[in-house]
Amino acid sequence: YVEFYFFTHPTLFINNHFPTDENWQLVSPKISLKVFENMVFRTGEFYDIGLTYIHPDVQVVSTVNGRVIINVEGQYPTYFIFNLDGKKDCAILTITKYGMKLEVLPEKTGEFKLKIYAKLWDTKEETFSFVCAYLIKCDFIDENFRLPKAFHNPLGPSWITENKGLLRPTHPEPIIYCEDGKCRIRFMLNKDLSFTSRLSCDEVKLSDEAMRNHVFKTQQGNWIEFQVHLPTAGLYVFAIFAKEKSNHSPTHEHVCEYLISCRNRNVHWPGFPKIFSSWTEGCELIEPLSGILPRNQMVTFKLKIPHMRKVHVHGKTACPLTLSKEGYWEGRCYTQEAKYISIGVSDKMFDTKFTFALQYEIADT
Repeated sequence: YVEFYFFTHPTLFINNHFPTDENWQLVSPKISLKVFENMVFRTGEFYDIGLTYIHPDVQVVSTVNGRVIINVEGQYPTYFIFNLDGKKDCAILTITKYGMKLEVLPEKTGEFKLKIYAKLWDTKEETFSFVCAYLIKCDFIDENFRLPKAFHNPLGPSWITENKGLLRPTHPEPIIYCEDGKCRIRFMLNKDLSFTSRLSCDEVKLSDEAMRNHVFKTQQGNWIEFQVHLPTAGLYVFAIFAKEKSNHSPTHEHVCEYLISCRNRNVHWPGFPKIFSSWTEGCELIEPLSGILPRNQMVTFKLKIPHMRKVHVHGKTACPLTLSKEGYWEGRCYTQEAKYISIGVSDKMFDTKFTFALQYEIADT
């Protein structure tokens, strides 16, 4: 039983019921069968869950430059899913305050049936309701933009990420364009969270560990920032996972996901330095950000590591850093002929034992 069809207003009823006798349309002016057949198909559930607007408002839609954009809006926060002839990975779904934007990118030319499903945020129902459908006609494929294999909709921040504790994103859109291959993604937090992340790209053949080194996380107070330096050009998936610190489960929940696009073939950033357990929340790295340092050169170090009494740069010899009035450990150290140099820390002034916080590679000559 669909409650929408009880005492339905004629202007809404005509969206999916066409009487053979036009007098029973009960609308003015009357619409033709041709107009009715080209109206976007909306089910009763479309109105039942408070959806009020959809664009385009025609059933058959042709792509422009290989893509079609569908917008749906309503009165309440709503979850959406979709499929295009059964496929769920050929569009970018962005959740808006009371609706969604769907950018459909068919993988090949032809005609495809698009079905959109929805459910209210606060419903106890587990299943999504079928709300509308389109026929998508595609006669062109944009070979320069192919969606990655391993991404998950919805993309970008929304009220869903806000409910999970991430506010005021620096990047509100689902795709981040960075021609220099670098970006900083920042959120304000209203929950006490810990984070992990994952960077991947179909075109880049690096190990998971190597890809992790291209993301550097800084968490201070009620802010979290992810710096991303891409190893090469490509379309990357950057996924963020979080959990409340009071939750002792080892699993972090998926909270937000972006696509990061870089077309500059000259981009080849090295990874960040390797992180150890002494690099904790509240630490901040100003320089050097590159995880690979030049051999036999003076390098400037500047970093913040709270609650430490001594910080040394360890290579073939130890180089102490000095604590500035601003709370940063600073100094210039010679890289020498070491294979690695590490940042060693100690919370005791007269202890000779250090634990590692960061590790850098020294470039081969």
